Amino acid sequence: MNNTEQYYYSTIEADGYRTDHDERPEFSCGTVDFLANHEYMNRPPMPPTYLFAFDVSKPAVDSGYLALACSTIKSVIEAQALPGMSDERAKVAFITYDKNLHFYNLRPILKQPQMMVVTESENVFLPQPEDLLVNLNESYDLVINLLDNMPNYFVNTKDQESCFVAAL
Repeated sequence: MNNTEQYYYSTIEADGYRTDHDERPEFSCGTVDFLANHEYMNRPPMPPTYLFAFDVSKPAVDSGYLALACSTIKSVIEAQALPGMSDERAKVAFITYDKNLHFYNLRPILKQPQMMVVTESENVFLPQPEDLLVNLNESYDLVINLLDNMPNYFVNTKDQESCFVAAL
């Protein structure tokens, strides 16, 4: 059920149209979407890219948010439920933050995810920027490993602060 706000109601005239029909473009100006084939493209479309950022401060971890978010995202990735997730070019990256920023190297040649910590939230830089955004198919096992273990990485955190703005 979607509630309609009171301001949106209007009386109906004898011809069956709303009295404000001419004032509302959504009633008279429709849209049409066309699926453009490759002939209309100058370059191939960009791969679908997802960046997940998690607050791992003590209040966030204690609330159970981190474990729930990780398990939810894991199930979405396994089900390929996000738009473009089934595309073999799909890319993902993960950031966690408390008073510090944590970036994750998920290159497929690694045996487990590698966490890189940036303690300077005033002057943020990307450590190894070429390794942070990875192809989901190539690094699938590392991504699942990270999502399974991330709540355990921060279970004993004492940091109450969150550098949300720096993470953005």
